[in-house]
Amino acid sequence: MTRTNASGPPKPTFTLATPDSYQEWDALTAALTDAFRFPTDRADGFYDVVGRSNMRMIVRQDDGTVCGGLALVRMGQWFGGQAVPMTGIVAVGIGAGYRSQGAAGSMMAQMLQELHATGETPISTLYPATRPLYRRAGYESAGHRFKITMPLRHIETRDRSLSVRPLPTAGDEPDGIPLEVKAAVP
Repeated sequence: MTRTNASGPPKPTFTLATPDSYQEWDALTAALTDAFRFPTDRADGFYDVVGRSNMRMIVRQDDGTVCGGLALVRMGQWFGGQAVPMTGIVAVGIGAGYRSQGAAGSMMAQMLQELHATGETPISTLYPATRPLYRRAGYESAGHRFKITMPLRHIETRDRSLSVRPLPTAGDEPDGIPLEVKAAVP
């Protein structure tokens, strides 16, 4: 199925889905590896950290091609002393060969429809890599970041009893879990 496009050939239509077969997981991994250039062998660790049920893929309806995907991370934000449920949208990626076909916009729109339909997520947030895509989906920049600097000699310290130890380096990974994955595990 395609939709008409006055400026050129018809653009394909897409469906958002959760991968459920080995072939779909492999296709999602290939698309996200292409989008982010991360090693394929690290994908399973990422999926396990965010939860496989939280992964989504965007699929062309006409030929079943997995073009990209994203992950939903359930969390919350505090407003007026109350935690409000929130979903973080992470790892939004479209394989290079599938860009400029409407896949990313369709994926964002369908993901927001899914979140709305559950009634459990009044807020979703993300860190945009390309603002126009996310603005079209209804996101806007919000919040503030403050950076305060001062010379270390102006920081008054009295208690110097804490010990300092070096951070582990690659190869010193505790429990056999890579450091970057271990840091993300709650």
